[in-house]
Amino acid sequence: MVAEAASGLQEGSRFRFITMELDSPVDYVEILSKLKARVDQVQRELRRKRCSYFVVLDPGTPQMQTAWFLLAKRRELQATLLQGIPPRFAGGAYKVKEVDLDSEVLPEVRLSGLGASAIV
Repeated sequence: MVAEAASGLQEGSRFRFITMELDSPVDYVEILSKLKARVDQVQRELRRKRCSYFVVLDPGTPQMQTAWFLLAKRRELQATLLQGIPPRFAGGAYKVKEVDLDSEVLPEVRLSGLGASAIV
């Protein structure tokens, strides 16, 4: 359903679903560290290809959604974040909306000198 709804975003798009083993699906530190390692691995694998990355935020826990947001907002992953809109809120059909990471409403996210993220 998500792949179908997002197909119009970029011609020739292919989806690659990534799974990760987690001890806890709600542990922010574990999720962010494992997700960052997996993202780095995928980017290394695809570095010779010209890729655009799109992340669908719907699946997963709120902690996983936050981890994706932090990686994209900190520009550790140059990606377009996609928010799914359920049919009941979108006139009867599932729709996909791009998250505007450059919106002035969203806080700046940067790495502190210690390597941990800080929200300013």
